[in-house]
Amino acid sequence: MLGIENAKSDDPDKVKSAILKIGSFNGINETFNIDAYGDNNRQYMLYILKDKEFVVYKDQ
Repeated sequence: MLGIENAKSDDPDKVKSAILKIGSFNGINETFNIDAYGDNNRQYMLYILKDKEFVVYKDQ
């Protein structure tokens, strides 16, 4: 939503440009940093369902 709000449009190119200009923003758990390619520095977490609960998957 932040990209669309900043772009004041839903045009994909304008939204992409607005997102790239944001740079950093605070998420729920941490700060996201968006580079010139639109990638962020956040580590991903993979969850699996185990005993009816979502748990972080750890490669063993």
